[in-house]
Amino acid sequence: MSVLFAREGASVACIDINREAADNTVARITSEGGKAFTDVVDVSDVAAIAPAVERCAKQTRRPRRAGA
Repeated sequence: MSVLFAREGASVACIDINREAADNTVARITSEGGKAFTDVVDVSDVAAIAPAVERCAKQTRRPRRAGA
């Protein structure tokens, strides 16, 4: 799914607890000319989610909407 989004022009955050899996997806996307980055996050850790969202916003240069 992330590769399809990248093909349509989206910047993709590959978030996974497994860096190798995320890096593989990033490699596939960037090899096709897309934009993607890896962020290693344990999404079962609720406290880790907000910082990950902030990092994604910075990477994509899109500010996080208030209340989002």
